[in-house]
Amino acid sequence: EGKQYISQLLSQKEEIENQIGYPLDWQRLEDKKASRIVVFKNGSIEENRQELMEWLFQKAFEFHKVFSPRIHNLK
Repeated sequence: EGKQYISQLLSQKEEIENQIGYPLDWQRLEDKKASRIVVFKNGSIEENRQELMEWLFQKAFEFHKVFSPRIHNLK
């Protein structure tokens, strides 16, 4: 079932990435039950905790805004 959902989202990849404004790392993880859609940021939490926390909150907000309506429409 999970692979069906990631396939539906992957069919919208270009539109999703255009809306979110940056490329995402789409990890289907064929040998696992789960899949992931992620974005990474280099840095050390020990050195840049506040900057990384602000980045994390911004990305979480962007992901929610872009993915929430799509997830509700998955079949």
